[in-house]
Order: sequence, then C-alpha cells, then structure tokens
Amino acid sequence: MKKLFVYCLLLLSPSVWAESGVEHFRRTSGFDFYMGISAWYTNAAGGFKSPDANQILDYYSLEFSKNQTNGAFNGMIYTAFEHPIKYLPDIQLSYNSIRHTGDTNWIYSLKTNPIYFIIPTSGKLDLSHSDMTFYYNVFSDTHSPVNGFIYLGATARHLSGSLTLNISNSIYIYQKITSQLSGPLTISTSNKDYTSDLSTTLALLYLKTGMSLPSTGISMGIILNIGSLGDKSSNDASLYMQYEAPYGVGVTGGYRFQKTKIDAQASISQAYPPVKIQADFDIEGPYLSIYYHF
Repeated sequence: MKKLFVYCLLLLSPSVWAESGVEHFRRTSGFDFYMGISAWYTNAAGGFKSPDANQILDYYSLEFSKNQTNGAFNGMIYTAFEHPIKYLPDIQLSYNSIRHTGDTNWIYSLKTNPIYFIIPTSGKLDLSHSDMTFYYNVFSDTHSPVNGFIYLGATARHLSGSLTLNISNSIYIYQKITSQLSGPLTISTSNKDYTSDLSTTLALLYLKTGMSLPSTGISMGIILNIGSLGDKSSNDASLYMQYEAPYGVGVTGGYRFQKTKIDAQASISQAYPPVKIQADFDIEGPYLSIYYHF
C-alpha cells in the first residue's frame, strides 16, 4: 500500500513527465481531449405515488427512505472534446451507472375493489442514464490572480431506468369500510418480480462555473444540469475541487446531488395492465474522479 501511494504521487509530479508529441500538439493547437472515470458513493430516497386521475388505482404508495435503502458505490465514465473552432460547441459524453437496493412496504388499492394491499417487498432501483452535452466557453479570465470561467450549454439525458419489486413473503389485505380499515387478512405468495419502467429522455440546461489558480493546476467550481417539462424534471448539481498535473493527469473530488421526477409505468398485477404513476427520487453523495487530459 505504501509503495502504491508513492507511485501515485510520482505520477502527479511534473518531474517524471517529459513533453510528448501529443502534449506539444495540445499546448500549441488549442484542441483538448479528456477521458475519465468516477466512483460515486450514493444514498437514495424517494418513491412512487398515484396521480388523482388514475383510472385503475384509488391509492398507490411506495416510499424508500435513506434508512430503507443500502448505500452503494456507483460510477461514471466520460469523455470530452474541446476545440478552438468558432461557433461549433464543445461536446461531452458520459454514462452514469446508478443502482440501489432496499426494503419497504408497497401499498395500493383499486377503484373496483374496496381493499388495501400492503405488501412487504425488496426493491432494485436503477436510475442509470447517458448524457450528451454541447457547451460553449462564454467567459474566461486569464489575466487576474484568480482566473474565472463560465461554460454554458445543453444536455440531452436518456434515463434507462427501472424499479423491480420482489415479493416473496406474505401479503396483508385490509378491508376498506368508510374511513376505517379492518383486517388484516394474510395470504402467502410465491416468489414474483414486478418491474416498473422508468425510461425517459430529458432536455437540461448545462452550466459549469468556477475559478482556477494560475500555474498550480488547482480549480474549483459547480456543475449544474437542470430542466423541467410538464411532469418531468431533473436537478443535478456537483460541487468540486480539482488538481491537474502539468502533463494531463488529474484528480477531481466533490459532492453531487441529483433529484429526478418523471412519469412511470408501474406493474401492479398480472391481471391489470401497467398504470401511470409519478416517480420522485433523490440520489446524493461524495465522488472521486481520475482523468487524463491530452
């Protein structure tokens, strides 16, 4: 472990690097290419609720608190290309893998049947998504003791997510009589999975702003991807601090918060088609990235 730590320090030291042809090209041409990978430790909370005008459901609730979900290590890979060509935007592509597990109670009732189903369940949440971001450097201060910068653009986010509920225990049924509940009646069930589709596409505003300290390789700032259209919205914010060695190896650390609200198709029973419900989830936690800039 000690040898590995020393080796990482040497990689970030300018004394072990000699300028290559690639580095010379980057420094003199204005073209920049980034490749990186991130580890993100996340906690998740949120759930599903039924809109008032649902044709099948009278009530639907599925909530996961932070205490009911397991913290997980997730990740991201990304690449970006920046250039000096006027009017053409820079581009960044990324894939975020976000998966969680947890236990909760799934509660719903049907308009055609005056009973409540209360079902202990274990869930697998997948909020993985791909981003394509086009952006411009709209402000760059290279003359002050602290250099400021602003990047502005747009992100197309494709969420390829799902929630799978596994029912392997008893189902509790309560009779709905006026405002009271009687029961429960307990029935056993076989091992079954019910999957809700969370796939959708979102258009987001992209903003990256911050400051760098000249000749140190140190920078810090905030990255935002935010947008809302109808019942769909996403707020994705990162606070970060970054160090880049003179010849391209960099490390970024920070904290990221992501709130996603979408319409979803939920499976409630093999006897009924999927129903429209509203999904709302919060994902947050610290992250650490390593990248190469050439």
